Amino acid sequence: MAMVKSHRVSDLHPATVKMLKKGHPWVTPDKFSLQFPQDAAFIIGRDGRGEEICLLLNDPSNTKIKAWLWSMRPPLYREVENFKSELERRLIKAIEKRVQLAIAEKRKNYFLVFGEADFLPGLFIQIFNNQLVIQKYSAFWTKKETALLKCLSNALLNFDFAKKGLAVWLQERNIKRKKGMKKLTLPAFKNIPHQNSCIVQEFGLDYHIYFQRQYDLGLYSDMAAIREKLNKKMQGASRVLNLFAYTGAYSLSALKNASEVWSVDLSARYMKWLEENILLNKLDHGHHHSLVQSTEAALSDFKKNKQTFDFIICDPPSASSDESGVSNAFKAYNGLLPKLMERLETGGKMAIFLNTHSLNRKKFENKMSEILEKNQYKFVIEDSYKLIEDCQTLKGFPEGDYLKGLLIQKK
Repeated sequence: MAMVKSHRVSDLHPATVKMLKKGHPWVTPDKFSLQFPQDAAFIIGRDGRGEEICLLLNDPSNTKIKAWLWSMRPPLYREVENFKSELERRLIKAIEKRVQLAIAEKRKNYFLVFGEADFLPGLFIQIFNNQLVIQKYSAFWTKKETALLKCLSNALLNFDFAKKGLAVWLQERNIKRKKGMKKLTLPAFKNIPHQNSCIVQEFGLDYHIYFQRQYDLGLYSDMAAIREKLNKKMQGASRVLNLFAYTGAYSLSALKNASEVWSVDLSARYMKWLEENILLNKLDHGHHHSLVQSTEAALSDFKKNKQTFDFIICDPPSASSDESGVSNAFKAYNGLLPKLMERLETGGKMAIFLNTHSLNRKKFENKMSEILEKNQYKFVIEDSYKLIEDCQTLKGFPEGDYLKGLLIQKK
């Protein structure tokens, strides 16, 4: 078996050097990065003058990201030697940030580590009650799993997690969205039994979370802080429509006050999951309507029945599948947005989202305004939404600013 070296030195593309110096944490495929050695965990990158400028986490099997920025602090060979101590320091800093925000007082699901924003590229760590989920987007963390678990254990022992204990899961996040989680234990840490499911409280509501049933867990924690803001906006609404409902977080919140709530999703599984959450919270099931169909079909039926709403939520995935195939969410708004406004009562509000990093939020807002003006609707953009609290974004890294939302009132 060939020996795996701790690090190798490689030249970087001039454009890569420029982006890294601006704060971007990724090295994408190019004629230089495609030549990175396979037999090293770390790459020390050189610029065109032969100067060593950065330490990278090597990820040769990744088709989209060939390496991840770890440090630009010389001497870089020392950064290789001090990797474990630096990893532990960064983990402690990330966890301390969430503790200081006191997020756990409002919700029991949040991120302890949010990847690049915490300078832990390709690594995300979520907590659901006492079940901790490590999500890795890079094979580098597979190679360094032992070191990661030891450093994470040491970091968590600095906080109250040590008193309660944690069950730890490891999930590989992948393009094909293959489900599956690995059960782990943390060294020198009180571990508790793994649960295939648990109930998580968020802003006074309970949600079923499943750890091995499918790829996603049942509640998107990165949108939790936005949900808190929108929940307050929905309090006066009486007829609420939740499109692309998933497991119905917005629907549950609306049912606290609204007289009627409609949830629309193509997945019968998600609708069943939503029904479970309604029963779990002892909400009036008679006021909720689950529709297993496409958004287009639902809006068509609402139009035939002359149904309108005073609050609409539309949060499509970046590429959504319906009967006509896969459509780009941004382009889909050309036809979708006027239909939403048509079903929205005068004075009503709608929250629309886009989940992609391929365009900036200014272009998103301008395009939505352009569509509404073209269709001669009178409106005002009341608020905008982005990742906040435990899911901060990193300057110089537009890919991390993937979630964009607008709250629009119809005049």
